[in-house]
Amino acid sequence: MFANYQGIFEGAKTGFGTIVFFEDHDAIKAGIPANEERQNLYKEQHAAIAEYATWLALREIDLGASLQHFNIGYKEGFDKSIREEFNLPESWEMNAQMPFGSIEHPADKKEKINPSEQVLSRD
Repeated sequence: MFANYQGIFEGAKTGFGTIVFFEDHDAIKAGIPANEERQNLYKEQHAAIAEYATWLALREIDLGASLQHFNIGYKEGFDKSIREEFNLPESWEMNAQMPFGSIEHPADKKEKINPSEQVLSRD
């Protein structure tokens, strides 16, 4: 796995740390009693809110971050090695990683899409 992501990992070494986001499949099943389709919808929304709030909190203290998704294969891939390293339950699945550190230069400007093309309305 390391060979595939070596460049990203090497770049992250210059940061201060990495936040790793997990979801607990057992807690989701127990805490969201609706059907599996709804569980997946809600867990994705909850993960996004937690990741975004964390990113904003880091920015409030003048730290930069990036959100990465290296979770390749819940049972056998990167997730498994991380769970084993930290002795985490099998029901935990890594959702994302957020390396963070000092802001060395502002983020590159992104091309903006015209708002009329971003939102479609029914007339």
